[in-house]
Amino acid sequence: MKTGAEYIQSLRQLKPTVYFRGERITSVVDHPVFRPHVAAAAVTYDLAHDARFQDLGAATSHLTGARINRFMRRATTILWTSSGPS
Repeated sequence: MKTGAEYIQSLRQLKPTVYFRGERITSVVDHPVFRPHVAAAAVTYDLAHDARFQDLGAATSHLTGARINRFMRRATTILWTSSGPS
């Protein structure tokens, strides 16, 4: 599982093609509109590594069984019935 710094570095290396209001963004990490989101996402990676917040910040992948960042996990639906979740 990545740390926040590793997540930011991976975005720098990935160099995604992103447009905002018709302008091509060369770095989502450094652009003032995207910087707050990138920083917030990085914090979720750091939470997953902090022993005080591991239950909140990390989850187990339903695909691999590995520990992953909870905030990057695919959402699932729990069906509630009169007898509880199923």
